[in-house]
Amino acid sequence: MKTEHVAVFVRDLEKSREFYEDFLGFRQVKIMDNPVTGSKLVYLDLGGTMIELIWNPSEVKQDKAIEAEVGLHHICIFVEDVEKIMGELKKKGVPVREEPVSAIRGGKRAYVYDPDGVPIEFVDHW
Repeated sequence: MKTEHVAVFVRDLEKSREFYEDFLGFRQVKIMDNPVTGSKLVYLDLGGTMIELIWNPSEVKQDKAIEAEVGLHHICIFVEDVEKIMGELKKKGVPVREEPVSAIRGGKRAYVYDPDGVPIEFVDHW
């Protein structure tokens, strides 16, 4: 078994797609319309794991993601250099949740927020 995708509800599909593709390097795999719900789905791949962005205007009820105390907390992406990616994202105006710090398991880690407030973690060691 392996993880196929993680689904993320979004308020602005184009803004979120641009963030994951242009800022984080995901590659668009498929776009689908769901005629039953009226939602639009965009599948983006990064290294064999996908994120499914789900936009359904009738279901959006909050301004941004609420950080979970139970359940899915964040999406983690392995990068070669945490400091470098954080510098690039900060120049592009991406909101920072946590500046680079030493990670318990070694190396560094840092967090940003996606356009809907979902925490994205970067690590450079495993």
